[in-house]
Amino acid sequence: MIENYQMTVEIKIKEAYGITRFYPVNQTAMMLTEMTPNRKTLTARNLRIIEDLGYTVTVLPNTPELWWKGYDRD
Repeated sequence: MIENYQMTVEIKIKEAYGITRFYPVNQTAMMLTEMTPNRKTLTARNLRIIEDLGYTVTVLPNTPELWWKGYDRD
C-alpha cells in the first residue's frame, strides 16, 4: 500500500537544446512516470491525461542547483 498518497503531481520544467522536459519531483509523479516505458520524464500529453484522471499538476520553480552546496570552505 502507498503511504501518504496524494492527488498532486509535482514537476519541474527544464529546457535544453529547444526541447522542453517535465521532470517528476514527488513520489506520485515518479510512480506515474514509471508507467511510461524507458522514460525518466513526462510529456505534455502525459500531463493532460494525468489531469483528466483528476490529479492536480503543480509546476515547481526552477532553482539553480548549487553543486558546491554542502562543501566546507577552507
